[in-house]
Amino acid sequence: MTECGIEGNIKKIIDSRTIWLLFGLCWAVYFISYIGRMNYSAAMPDIISSGWLTITQAGSLSTVFFICYAGGQFINGFLGDRIKPENLVFAGLSLSAVANMLIPFAPGYAFALLFWAINGYVLSMLWPPIIRIFADMLDERTMVKCGIHITSSMAAGSLCAYLLASVMIRLLGWRAMFFAASVLLFITSIVWRLVFARIKKRREKYGVTYTLAASEPEKDSKPASSQSGFIRYLLGSGIFVLLLPVAIHGAIKDGVTAWIPTMLAQTFTVPAYTAVLAVSILPIFNLSGAYMAGFVLKRWIKNEILCAAFFFLTALMGIAGIILAGSINILLTVVFFSVITASILAVNVLMINLVPLRFHLMGRTATVSGMFNAAAYVGSATAAAGIGWIVSGFGWNVVMPCFAVLVIAAGIICVVGGRVKLPKI
Repeated sequence: MTECGIEGNIKKIIDSRTIWLLFGLCWAVYFISYIGRMNYSAAMPDIISSGWLTITQAGSLSTVFFICYAGGQFINGFLGDRIKPENLVFAGLSLSAVANMLIPFAPGYAFALLFWAINGYVLSMLWPPIIRIFADMLDERTMVKCGIHITSSMAAGSLCAYLLASVMIRLLGWRAMFFAASVLLFITSIVWRLVFARIKKRREKYGVTYTLAASEPEKDSKPASSQSGFIRYLLGSGIFVLLLPVAIHGAIKDGVTAWIPTMLAQTFTVPAYTAVLAVSILPIFNLSGAYMAGFVLKRWIKNEILCAAFFFLTALMGIAGIILAGSINILLTVVFFSVITASILAVNVLMINLVPLRFHLMGRTATVSGMFNAAAYVGSATAAAGIGWIVSGFGWNVVMPCFAVLVIAAGIICVVGGRVKLPKI
């Protein structure tokens, strides 16, 4: 590897069987990881109503999770470009299994906060290494496809977490949800270790050797060169301006989503399991956002950043719907939320999945992925704490207008940030 690029030979997987095996394995890992993180959001209404945590304490667990996840993304993004990514993934799954198992045994708020903070950090070990694995092991066209399609694991994992929680909370109580997640995470860690070893052997046996050269920038765009280095590219390209809309997208994607079941339960006075069941349809709609991102990018707005601005606009429409008519009916409110979450997942695909892949020839895929994810989860942590504070002081009616302002700001920044010249894939 050069200072800011990859040179030399590397084997890429070309046979469809191994590609599907790799994608399916990575998809399963991220699917299960979402059960191990969304279980808390799904269980939060019952946790609050049972008196185990107050609404402020419950919000602080989400906040500390996102803070640790954000810091972990930055650290593990850096590590993901320097150590074997498969080891990071195995460690993340295994330690998350332990953290989830400990939550039901937490003797009080302080221990619950500690265990969920640990879960936030260790789950950050998954995404940057997975993106690097796609970049290292697949050709350019295939890795972009996988970067888009793996988003479905987030939606499916969220759906499974909500449905599983709805059943377990009603039959066994909220603690059972954490036990189930722990078992699934542990089994997945073993499967990951065994199957990924097989994939590596198949790549060595059937893979095709590619000769890679360090990424060369366009002369008028001034990205990284062998003299300027990756850091100088980051400072000179203007890419840091994108971190704010990425943070705002994170605030909505995770910060707001974490509170949706509680908001519905308290606004419409329904049981916790009913609110969770209503929210379970959101991941289904979210999938449309993931694939709309790829469609709009390919057919219409052929720029990831400007495309993100378009989806911030569609999210604003959903927010406006909740402000104007969100208190009329619980299903209508869920429909508006589906517009918001699908739009924000489209932004996630563009900014978190696809933009980092542009840096694979620089050897910085995991680093950029970690940097962007860290910004996203700073936004998530801020929203998780801020929403609890706003609701406690002013009620739910103030939350959506605040996010309308943030979404407008994010869209404007993306329009301006569309001038940033990203490296070519």
